[in-house]
Amino acid sequence: MPENVKGDYITLRLPDFSPVLGCSVNGDDPTCHVGLVFKRITACGRAMGDVLITSTITVTCPDCLAEMRYRKKHPEAARQQFGVVTHK
Repeated sequence: MPENVKGDYITLRLPDFSPVLGCSVNGDDPTCHVGLVFKRITACGRAMGDVLITSTITVTCPDCLAEMRYRKKHPEAARQQFGVVTHK
């Protein structure tokens, strides 16, 4: 488990110039989200805040994790636009 991470997480290795980045959201949310740069939205449907410019991110947002896992198991959900929450 990465340092300072408590609970569930996924570590992603991103290719150079990836449109998907780790990010925060505005407010007091301390978790790391996964967001799409061009849409400025996270997998859990929230607006992106500060962006992490790195090739490896550790996503700790429970809703982003649930969304990524749901889309992996449900191909019909994976066809939905990024930022549309399908796991609830």
